[in-house]
Amino acid sequence: MRKDRDRLEKLAVAANAAIVLMGLLGLLLSGRFKLSFLWFYTVLSNLLLMITSALYLLPQIRKKHPRAAGVMRYSATVSTSLTFVIVAAVFAPFGGGLRVLVEGRWLFQHLLCPLASVASFIFFEREELKKTDLIPAIAPTVVYAAVLVASNLAHAIEGPYPFFRVYGQPWYISVLWCIGILGGTAAMAEGLMKLRSRGGVSVD
Repeated sequence: MRKDRDRLEKLAVAANAAIVLMGLLGLLLSGRFKLSFLWFYTVLSNLLLMITSALYLLPQIRKKHPRAAGVMRYSATVSTSLTFVIVAAVFAPFGGGLRVLVEGRWLFQHLLCPLASVASFIFFEREELKKTDLIPAIAPTVVYAAVLVASNLAHAIEGPYPFFRVYGQPWYISVLWCIGILGGTAAMAEGLMKLRSRGGVSVD
């Protein structure tokens, strides 16, 4: 049992190291980094993923504060999973094509980093989670949506995604988009937790 746990920990560390490396490659392929990039959920979710994976690599975080390490990884995995799902289900079929998943930085930010995070979270990482951890898992998306809607209402920005352009569509469409995204995020967080618990990790 101890050997199995040590093996899984090594795999989790290797997976998170790969995530950090791929995250850096994605940033480098973005070219000159601009502050305006921070309006994009893809960029923010991948930065969150890269930071939490880097922290997970630190033994003093992973071993001395396993709950914190687990929750951080859970939150980042949910956020980047949402990125993958929206790109694959909305942007790719409706104009973006396969290139938004495999071209340049998108290969890392839209595809490889999210999938690697899900795989590590479900199969390798063994920090225990609680059902109340659903709240911090969806919190980044809730905060992002609130800030973007408020910024669009104040004319501070437009978009950057079509569903945030509140003045370019009926108000109820914006409401439906927000409900769909936030509801989908909650469902995704719940699903990831259930998949992880089936992998042998207890959820209080």
